[in-house]
Amino acid sequence: MNKLITRYMSGEYDKVWKEIENTDIQHLDMIHADDIRAVLRETFSRVAYNLQIIYKALTDIGYHFASDHPLVAPDSNTGARLTKIQEAVSSFGHIPESLKYFYEIVGSCDFTWNAYASSPIWEYSDPLQISGIQELSEYVSDGDWAEYIEELKAETTDMVPYVELSADFYHKDNVSGGQAYSIAINPYPSVDSKLLFEERNTTFINYLRISINNCGFSRIDKIQRIESLDSFLKTVKPQLKPF
Repeated sequence: MNKLITRYMSGEYDKVWKEIENTDIQHLDMIHADDIRAVLRETFSRVAYNLQIIYKALTDIGYHFASDHPLVAPDSNTGARLTKIQEAVSSFGHIPESLKYFYEIVGSCDFTWNAYASSPIWEYSDPLQISGIQELSEYVSDGDWAEYIEELKAETTDMVPYVELSADFYHKDNVSGGQAYSIAINPYPSVDSKLLFEERNTTFINYLRISINNCGFSRIDKIQRIESLDSFLKTVKPQLKPF
């Protein structure tokens, strides 16, 4: 049987991910675990590459970012912060490998526009935003977060523990909206996890795929197409790597 990474490199991106997303990586033998880790490394190397392309294109058209640092590479503290995050959530479960690799290879991303500096270019298009690792570490290490999750679990027996990663598409446009997009904490060390409270009810990886395939804006297909958007997509899409 061909290795997963071989199949992935030959173009079976979605198929490979659907096969491995729920895998309990902790209980795999070394060969299969290394194969999955190779897929993770290649996937997030492509994500990092694509986000650089999108960031440059947005900068070139004079896009007004809300953040002073829209794209931040990983630093030497990433490993220690990941350990701190896992320790903080350990009583509820595990953060997925996909989120770990995002922070280890990509860093953080915030393509939200500054609604105070200019009107939104493409309203409700859901620009990609994934919290920085320092912010997430401080968030889950706060005793208030664990207490809040415990209260939710007491109220709803089938409640899935989660950590917030991103504002929803309304809040990104400075409009009151719904629950923040959040990644599910699984009871075992899974490869990927559900992204909760996002309208597609999909996984973290698939949300990234949808967003990046739409040049950083996951709801492009749900908003009015205008000339500036079509021009942006035409410039960026051919440069992106599939993953």
